[in-house]
Amino acid sequence: MKFNSEEESYNAYNSYALAKGFGIRKSAKTYNINKEVTRRLFLCSCEGKSGKLFLFQERKRQILEYRCGCMARIKFKISNGIWEVCEFYDVHSHPMIEYNLKHFIQSDRKLTSATKSILGFMVDAGIRTKKVVRYLHNEDGEIENAGFIEQDAHNFIQAHKRNMISSGDAQTVINHFMHLQSEDSNFF
Repeated sequence: MKFNSEEESYNAYNSYALAKGFGIRKSAKTYNINKEVTRRLFLCSCEGKSGKLFLFQERKRQILEYRCGCMARIKFKISNGIWEVCEFYDVHSHPMIEYNLKHFIQSDRKLTSATKSILGFMVDAGIRTKKVVRYLHNEDGEIENAGFIEQDAHNFIQAHKRNMISSGDAQTVINHFMHLQSEDSNFF
């Protein structure tokens, strides 16, 4: 199989993976002396094991470890801008994800720019994230069709709020007051 770009090859393998019931992630790149990518590897999301460092540490919050050493992978060779499959291994060491749970697969969860803008506007208007997510899921018909889960929305909102106060809490308040003063000369 041949593709014209990394995105096209990733999307094709991701579609295949979702149909079979597993997620994927990007892995190693190999470069030539001109610093051009010559090989690219995509793996099953269950590939590898967690680091030994974390096995013996106490954690505040327990995280489910889903990596089990799965060896499923696809490797692409890139020459003259054409992405060609040079290695494909499709044997998994874990059960596949059931159809009704496929919307939890990380490689298929994406917030579109339209969804991000709706989330941002509605949260800025004072609507709670949970209600905005419920509205967006109802608009798409089902949670499975939305392309994201509630945690993705919460993560986006937290990043959005951090960006708003990136210059610092005090500076953000001063900027807000200066804006109010420019609109109303009697303010402050």
